[in-house]
Amino acid sequence: MFVAPILFVDARRKFGQRTPVGSILSSAEWSRVPVALRERALFSARVEDVRFLEYMGELLDAHLKGERETLPNGSTRIRVGNKARFVELAREMALKLGLGPLDPRDAGTIKDITSLGRLRLIFDVQTSAARQYGQWKQGMDPAVLNEFPASRFVREVDVRKPRRRHVDNEGAVRLKTDYAFWLSMNAADIGGFQTPWGPWGFNSGMGVEDVDRREAVRLGLLQPNDVLVPQDLEFNEGLQASARTLSPESLAWLKEKLGDRISVTDGAVHWIGDAPAPRSIPRVQIPPAVRPAPVTVPAPAPLPLPPPPTQGRPVSASVIVPEKAPATWRQALALIDSVHGDGVLAPIPLQRSRSRGSHGTFWSSDRDAVRIDISSSAPNPTLTLIHEVGHFLDHSAISVFPGRKPTSWASDVRGPLEEVFTAIFASPEYSTLSSLRASPRYLSYLKRRKELFARAYTQFIASRAPDLIQVLLNDKGLKPIHWAPENFAPIDAAIQTVFRRQGWMPPLP
Repeated sequence: MFVAPILFVDARRKFGQRTPVGSILSSAEWSRVPVALRERALFSARVEDVRFLEYMGELLDAHLKGERETLPNGSTRIRVGNKARFVELAREMALKLGLGPLDPRDAGTIKDITSLGRLRLIFDVQTSAARQYGQWKQGMDPAVLNEFPASRFVREVDVRKPRRRHVDNEGAVRLKTDYAFWLSMNAADIGGFQTPWGPWGFNSGMGVEDVDRREAVRLGLLQPNDVLVPQDLEFNEGLQASARTLSPESLAWLKEKLGDRISVTDGAVHWIGDAPAPRSIPRVQIPPAVRPAPVTVPAPAPLPLPPPPTQGRPVSASVIVPEKAPATWRQALALIDSVHGDGVLAPIPLQRSRSRGSHGTFWSSDRDAVRIDISSSAPNPTLTLIHEVGHFLDHSAISVFPGRKPTSWASDVRGPLEEVFTAIFASPEYSTLSSLRASPRYLSYLKRRKELFARAYTQFIASRAPDLIQVLLNDKGLKPIHWAPENFAPIDAAIQTVFRRQGWMPPLP
């Protein structure tokens, strides 16, 4: 049995072999390029500025390596720890280089290289492809392959329009060496990427999980003494093999589009040489975030927090507040800023709703935060907004821990917030939740990890404002589901530990 993970060196190697290729090809035109060529090129449809592609490659490379940078105060953090950080840096470089949509009507759409949606898509596809190739390559190690010879094709995320072939094969178990099957799950005719590893097409929602030898034998996929021999799929082999089937017209089209970047000889297409050495590109300096105008907030209670009180970028810098927003909204954000900073979050709009069924709602897709709604009927908008910001951080910010999938909340993963939940589960208040006079459905809602963290985060922030914490602890509707101060102390300490690890609060002296 394996007691330690194997580093995904092949994921890094694969990404390092990609050559930035600037061209005017659209996504549809790129689909005509042989798969091996596309796998060796870092490209973004209709982007011609190779400087920008090289810079994106540098950012993605830094993300995959977990590269760290030193802050002015001497502490360090992961330079490109999450998607939001990549989007911010890449967008800033794109704007600096004057890139934008070819048609002004496409501004802000997926056709605009400076749009959040386009840059998020680039990050997702490139990092997912590198990681999944690394997983596939790891699984092809002879020792691993014969211990876990098969994979199960599983749905990881529900999607609006699942591919019929994927639906028909959900749960199917096949040998990892059954390349015909895995290629059929990633075939071009269903929008796949034509590789025997994931991703399995844009927004497919599919993934694989290992199946051990005992189950593979039970399913009749191999005999007890069979030894599987992996086929090492090298990129250069794919380059030439994929070109043999091209017509003369297609070869001429490739030469016209890619010019001297390729060589066409004997009916085969080759990249000319290895990836060029990256040109020296000045790293974009992020201007200091502007804090919101001073507002009146209660003075924080004395707690063992060393000065300065925050570290990192203010949370409020990522929240788009309407011009005519209530003062309580800005007060809530200012209070959060006085307690901790954050990494680099993608902007999220804050808006008023007329909902009477919910005081506040954090809206999100599987990967991205969408908006925060605060109901005009909320009895305490300050506490409501803090609660929803807790969801926002859980969903979009606490993301640099091993084992977290891009589609999972930090509270759903064992590890990122585990010390916080250990303290929550040990508290007397959690033990008495089941005794509340409430419907089973509401009790189940109160015990969700997402909700437990959001309530703990609300009390963590409110504890720094004496007037606000009194409201929280004395409100009859809130009191049963929050903590007495003496019982909250271990939870407070655990949250501080997590936030310091994130680089959002200064380390203890």
